[in-house]
Amino acid sequence: MTRIRLLSSLSFALLSALACAGPAAVGAPRELRADVCVYGATSAGIVAAVSCRQQGLEVVLLDADGWVGGLTTSGLGATDVGNKDAIGGLSRSFYQRLRAH
Repeated sequence: MTRIRLLSSLSFALLSALACAGPAAVGAPRELRADVCVYGATSAGIVAAVSCRQQGLEVVLLDADGWVGGLTTSGLGATDVGNKDAIGGLSRSFYQRLRAH
C-alpha cells in the first residue's frame, strides 16, 4: 500500500476530492472500495481522511456541496485564530507548514 504524504498545501485534499468525484460525478456510477468513507470535505473531514490514510487505511472522501476545505479554503479571519492553542494535531501541523511555505 502506497503511503500518501500530507503536503504543505490543500493540493492533496483538493486532488483527492476531485479524484473521488471523477467520472462518477458526470457519468455512470462506479463501485469504490475503502476501509473508511468520510462524508463531508470540510477541514475536519479532510483531517479525518488524512489521519485514516496515515494509519494505512484506504479512504474515500465525499463532498456533496462542491466546497472542499470548509473554513480553511474560504478564508479564516483573525477572530477564527485568536486562540492558537485551540488548534492542534494535524491542523496545527498543516497551518505551521502553510505559514513556512
